[in-house]
Amino acid sequence: MRSIVTLLAFIGVLFAATPSLAQLAPPKDPRARAENDEGNRLYKLGEFKEAIGHYEAGARLSDAPVFLYNLAQSHRQLGNYEKAIWFYERFLSSGHVDPEVAMYVRNFIKVMKAKLAQEVRDTPPTEPEPRSEPASPPEANIRSPEKPEPWHADIVGWSLAGAGFVAGGVGIGFLVSASGLDDQAKSEADQTRRDQLRSDASSRRTIGTVVTVTCAAVLVAGIIKLAIAPKPHERPAPLSVAVGPGTILLSGRF
Repeated sequence: MRSIVTLLAFIGVLFAATPSLAQLAPPKDPRARAENDEGNRLYKLGEFKEAIGHYEAGARLSDAPVFLYNLAQSHRQLGNYEKAIWFYERFLSSGHVDPEVAMYVRNFIKVMKAKLAQEVRDTPPTEPEPRSEPASPPEANIRSPEKPEPWHADIVGWSLAGAGFVAGGVGIGFLVSASGLDDQAKSEADQTRRDQLRSDASSRRTIGTVVTVTCAAVLVAGIIKLAIAPKPHERPAPLSVAVGPGTILLSGRF
């Protein structure tokens, strides 16, 4: 049980850290930049409603895409999925989106749309039933087997897979940074500075290795979760996963 809680907490940290990976350009207008900075401060404190007020004020002063992204993030945190999707889609159409950031945003949209679809299926009808002819004798109460959830609506599976991809990028970033420090140490003349660079490289390499291995486990868990989801009128095809240094190879039918 403790390992499951730890895994879920790790996934939560990854998604919470996603805004810092965006590296979006701040607005040029000083007043808009001040509103954005205050919104970011409140966002980090978990005061998402207050943050939205500052992001909206900044958006009135500047058309910088960062406001669309930050508004989407805040509404997603509050569970306002329809508004979050609206802002995410406007952000993607702004024409200033890094491909890596776009990947995170599309994954957020996919997960939220699946959640909204599930809520619609779970909501009972509210309209009164139309009056009809006198009721016929009641039929036998026979419950039909429930229809299995389609694999593409598996929120947990997609969340695990998305978290694995995000963690993989973080781990690879640490490994690349460690390699750069090693190269810098080789060309450093000062022994003390050279030892410090090598120590920093070793620390980053350790962190990168741990994060990469963890991401592989999370990714494989997500893929397995998606693979075992029942598909109507179709038997699941074999799925194979191969994990190597900086490489994850998947084969099979999804």
